[in-house]
Amino acid sequence: MPPGAGRALRQVMKDLRSPNRSPARRRTEPPEYDDEWEDEYAGTGAGGAAEAESRGARAPATSSRPPAQAQQRGRNGAYSAGGNPRAFPHAVKVACWEKAEKVPGRDPDRWRRDAAGNVVFRQLVACKGCVCYDYDHIVPYSKGGKSTLDNCQVLQTAVNRAKGARMDMTRTELMQRSTYCSLSKRDFDAVEIAAYGQVVKNEGSSSGCALQ
Repeated sequence: MPPGAGRALRQVMKDLRSPNRSPARRRTEPPEYDDEWEDEYAGTGAGGAAEAESRGARAPATSSRPPAQAQQRGRNGAYSAGGNPRAFPHAVKVACWEKAEKVPGRDPDRWRRDAAGNVVFRQLVACKGCVCYDYDHIVPYSKGGKSTLDNCQVLQTAVNRAKGARMDMTRTELMQRSTYCSLSKRDFDAVEIAAYGQVVKNEGSSSGCALQ
C-alpha cells in the first residue's frame, strides 16, 4: 500500500460509519464557499429541519422560504418558484454522475472519476474524505451558472472547496488541489462491503463478500 494510503482508507471508513450519513446524502456544514453549498439537508424549510434533526444534523435556525414551499419540485425534477435554484435537482445529479468517467473493473453505479481524475464513491457526498465528492457548478452560481446538467460536474470535495467561485482553474490546478488517495483492489472491496454489504466488480456482477 502506498505511503499515506492507510490513513486515507481509515478516513473513508470513518465517513461510512458516521451517524450523520445517509445514502447519497450527507451534509453537516456548508463548505468554505457558500456559492457551492448545495443545501443537502433539505433546503432550510420546516420539513427540512425535521429531516436534518432525524439524521442528527444541525438544522438551520431560520428559513427564508415559507415551509409549504421548501421542497416543492415539478415533475421534471426542477424546483418551483419557492424552491432552491442553487441546488441541482435529483434528476440532474443522477445524469451528472452518469456522465462522469467510469473506473475500469468497478461498478459505475458506485465508483466514478471526477473532473480532476480522482476516484469518488457514490455514497459519500459532501464529506471530507479522499473519495468524497460534491456536485459542482462548473460556472459558479454566483457568476450566473445554472443548476443544469451541462453546468454540473462531479468533483472531489477538497477540490470543490479549493475551486470555490473561480472559473479559471485548469485541470492541472484541480489535480494539484486534490486530496491524495490510492486504493488497492482490496481497499475498494472493503469500502463496498462497509457501505453495501457486498462487492460488485462490474455492472450487475456480484462478488459476494470476499475480499480479493
